[in-house]
Amino acid sequence: ISFNRPQFCPNTTWNPIGITFADNNAIGRKPYGMFVNINNTVYVPNRQNSIINVWLEGNSAPIIYSIINSGLYSIFVTSDEDFYFSYGGGGVNKVILNNATILSTVYFNGACWNIFIDTNNSLYCALSSQHQVIKRSLNSSDNNLSVVAGTGCPGFLPYMLYGPSGIFVDINFNLYVADSDNDRIQLFQPGNLNGTTVAGNGAPGTIELSYPVSVVL
Repeated sequence: ISFNRPQFCPNTTWNPIGITFADNNAIGRKPYGMFVNINNTVYVPNRQNSIINVWLEGNSAPIIYSIINSGLYSIFVTSDEDFYFSYGGGGVNKVILNNATILSTVYFNGACWNIFIDTNNSLYCALSSQHQVIKRSLNSSDNNLSVVAGTGCPGFLPYMLYGPSGIFVDINFNLYVADSDNDRIQLFQPGNLNGTTVAGNGAPGTIELSYPVSVVL
C-alpha cells in the first residue's frame, strides 16, 4: 500500500489553526487532486500550468515535473514512487521516475475526476460527468473496461450516482464513492452494483455532508 493512512483515536480533534504550505502560485486555481504517500510526500497537480508539484516531508520548495498533457485532474502514486495522472482529454498516463518516461496507459470517454489503483493492480476512474465509476486491469494489454458503480444517468437510487468525485478501494476491494451531488458516501461491494449509503444524505445517524469530493479510509 502506497498511500498514507493515519490512525486516529475516537476522540481526535483537528487543530483549528491550519498551516499553509502551498498557495495558488504553486498549485494553481481549483486543484482537483492530491496524494500523500506513506513517507508523507505530497503530490499536487497544477491544472493551469500542466505541472505536478511534489513536496518531500519537511521541504517548503517542491520538486516540479512538467507534463505535456493539459487540464490535469487526479494523481495516484505507487509504492515504487511511479505515478499515474488523469487529464482532461480522458486519458490516464504513467510516469516512471527512474528514467523520466511518460507512458500512455488507458483512455476513458471523459475526464477521470479521481483515480485509484487497488492491490490487484486495477485502475478505477470516477467519470463525474457520466455518473459512473469504471475499472480496468493494468495487468492486461487489452482495454476492456467494466462498470463498477453507476448507470450513466444521474440519480439518487442505490444503484445510481450523481457527479461522483473521490473514490477509495480497500484491501477487500470494497469501493467507496464520494457521490458529490447526492451529498453522500456510497459503498459498493465487489460484484454488486447496488450501493449502500454509509455517510451523508440517506444514512440516518451519521454526519451531514455537502458536496463531498474525496473519501479516505
